[in-house]
Amino acid sequence: LKSEEIDLVGDGVLDVPQYSDFDTIPEYAREAVSALIGAGLVNGKGDSIAPNDNTTRAEVAVLLQRVLDFVAEK
Repeated sequence: LKSEEIDLVGDGVLDVPQYSDFDTIPEYAREAVSALIGAGLVNGKGDSIAPNDNTTRAEVAVLLQRVLDFVAEK
C-alpha cells in the first residue's frame, strides 16, 4: 500500500468494530490493524481478531487479493 502511496492510517487509530480480543494486539500494531479493519481488508474471526493465531495460506491469499482489488479501485 505504501508503494502505491495509499495511507490507510491517516490521523491515528480508526473507529472500528470492537473485537473481544482487540486489547491483546500489541500496542505498536493496533493502529495498522485498525486501519486494515477500517478499510475492509481484514475481518477477523467472528467476534475476535485472533492476533495470536497462525495465519493460513488461504488467509494470506485472501488478504493479498483484497489488497490488489483495493489498490485497483483507487
